[in-house]
Amino acid sequence: MLKMFRSTIYIRLRADEIYLQHVESGEELSLPPYVAIDTREGKKILVAVGNEAKEAKKLKPSIEVVNGFKHPRTLIADFTIAEQTLKYCIRKLMPKSIFAPSPIIIFHPLELDEGGYTQVEMRAFEELCSQVGARKTYIQVGAKLSREELLRISNEH
Repeated sequence: MLKMFRSTIYIRLRADEIYLQHVESGEELSLPPYVAIDTREGKKILVAVGNEAKEAKKLKPSIEVVNGFKHPRTLIADFTIAEQTLKYCIRKLMPKSIFAPSPIIIFHPLELDEGGYTQVEMRAFEELCSQVGARKTYIQVGAKLSREELLRISNEH
């Protein structure tokens, strides 16, 4: 793949914060993973994400605000909501282009790791990244990666 079309996204995840960095450009996005859902004609429609989700609830009380990453035992509480949240964040972060390559995603869960993540949790992280459009996924467990480390991983693939 041509290097000019390379796109790598570093996602650090906590139950109360999503941090994304577009590795090549250095652009960053950080927001709480709240999603405002409005149910219309039996369909759940994403209305807003982040702090705007709480504001949407104030404007229309029938809107439900949820967090797909808030659960006492695992970092993914609702797979569908988590997927929609990450899709929104990635779209917001990616450079605007007619041709948007599938990114490499470096997914870094930062909590609920006592005793290590189970094989099921690791697979859920990989599947989540796949569903949001990742061409390739790396799961980072441990220390935060520096920009130099992220660029090295990006350049290797």
